[in-house]
Amino acid sequence: MPKVELEQFTRALTQMEGALGRFVDPDNADGFIRDFALWVIQQWSYRDLFEGRIENASFPCSRYQGKLHPHPTQAATYKDFVGACNAEKAASHCPLSGKTTQDSDDGLYQVFGDACAREFERLVQQQALSLPAELGQGSVSEFVWTLQADSERHPELYECCESIVSRFGLGGTEIEPYLSEIACPKDESAWQEQRFARWTLADFQKVAADSGATLDLRTPAASQQR
Repeated sequence: MPKVELEQFTRALTQMEGALGRFVDPDNADGFIRDFALWVIQQWSYRDLFEGRIENASFPCSRYQGKLHPHPTQAATYKDFVGACNAEKAASHCPLSGKTTQDSDDGLYQVFGDACAREFERLVQQQALSLPAELGQGSVSEFVWTLQADSERHPELYECCESIVSRFGLGGTEIEPYLSEIACPKDESAWQEQRFARWTLADFQKVAADSGATLDLRTPAASQQR
């Protein structure tokens, strides 16, 4: 296979990485912010109670129920919403601890990864991009997201794929503008740079309405079909 074919494929992926960057930009009204707004609306709307954080040293979580407090009202802010725990249990990373409650933004990682994967596949289809013969047959998306590139034979291609995964995969760094970004919800100074901190539920509903996005309350993580 001519070397130029592999170079063209790598260049195409680099351009798609740039497109994904524009997709997740909070200033892009047609990008990920639509999925984000739908997720907030769905999460904020269906829970009646939120649970205070609990950490249990070697005891079952069920022995120590978290304190339930009323669902944030429409007058509450995103800071209030995401600063609460969602009453779902998760394994604690603390030594000798039992379980803890998840932060409300934990589910956003899955929403972000899924949305970026859909957008990436849309770009692949739009450009009719396929794997060069040297890389074998298969899905471009699977090749990229599972880091199938050989780091020794094709270092530039590998670096490109690794960058896409680290930025836009599950836990990707580009999710940061949408997260709480803090350990303590009461830390006011840490919230100053969080652009959605003072948004109310009505603000997210307006974003969804303006974009024409639709909400499916039957699913735990709402996202617009593309």
